[in-house]
Amino acid sequence: ADYSTDNRGDVGSWVREATMVALEQVVPLIVFRDSKSAPHPCWLTPDLVKRMLDQFIQQLCEKIDRIRSRAGASLLSLLRLQPPLPHVPKRELLMQVLQNESHPTMQVDWKSPAATFPRLVHLVESEEYTLSAVSGLVISIGGLSESLVKHSWDALLRLLQKESVSTRLRVAKALTSTLGTFKGNDRVIIPVFKTAHLFITNGCLDELDASDESQTNIPRDLLLSAQSEMRGSSDVNKLDAGASLVAALLQFPFAQVRGPSLQTLLAFLCHKYPRVRRRAAEELYMQVLTHEGIVCQERMEETMRVLPETDWTLPVPELKALRDSLYGAFGVERVVVATTGPKKVAAKPKEDSSYKDFVKEMHY
Repeated sequence: ADYSTDNRGDVGSWVREATMVALEQVVPLIVFRDSKSAPHPCWLTPDLVKRMLDQFIQQLCEKIDRIRSRAGASLLSLLRLQPPLPHVPKRELLMQVLQNESHPTMQVDWKSPAATFPRLVHLVESEEYTLSAVSGLVISIGGLSESLVKHSWDALLRLLQKESVSTRLRVAKALTSTLGTFKGNDRVIIPVFKTAHLFITNGCLDELDASDESQTNIPRDLLLSAQSEMRGSSDVNKLDAGASLVAALLQFPFAQVRGPSLQTLLAFLCHKYPRVRRRAAEELYMQVLTHEGIVCQERMEETMRVLPETDWTLPVPELKALRDSLYGAFGVERVVVATTGPKKVAAKPKEDSSYKDFVKEMHY
């Protein structure tokens, strides 16, 4: 899918919208051709249909009202084709989500978050569509619109609280998979960080089986992705969201998670950006208050004094000795963490780039 932006704005959304309109017109012709083509090979293979459905579902779950409306209308039109679109997994579930049961002739108001997301989250229940639904939902949950964030996250949380542990684990694995797929793409990475933070802090991973490596690997993979994405980054919003996620992972007592998480946050106490230093101190303090065993008991009083009372906006040289004293309190060794990347030569600013820069900054 195209998510490019330039000085004209979010041109990628125009491409995605036009693509969905084109598919709505072209796919019926291919379905008709395939229905008459025996014994010749069909063009619409199961894999091709599944990939197309995944893209529609991802667009249907994302944050732009216009795109959700287009995706909902086009996908419903394709599912109502006669002869029918072949190889559609869980066709009944898709129709339940897409159709207005009380008024079948009327479309669902896909531009309304309150009407949309309580429907869409049911796609997470299906193994076939969990990944594509989560890939879209994270963009809405981690967005900037308060109404969109509230309705999308509340709908998903209510569903997860009713679902089995296996569904919550499947969603968690979808989050780690999305981080891997969109590595380096801040448009997706920052919302995933925010969604994963909400996911953990609302208890969705409280029932991890410590004896099952496939389950304990989930927080480890989230941590490794967060560390990789933050390394060398100068995006304060990304570092802020990443630090919150890493702090949330401290609730897991696994050695491969808690120790490296503490080392990352302690390193951030001397990050070049004051906002990141302050965020790391706040998150560490809250985690020490919430979870036992993070700090050595004999150093608890000292730690509870240093973290909240220190002015972490002071120059880094004045903070290093104080920060270094906390490594022993948390029981971890100091490691050198690259929190800044190599200096880059500033590019000559282009004309009419202000709007492009604004769009990038706001993660549209």
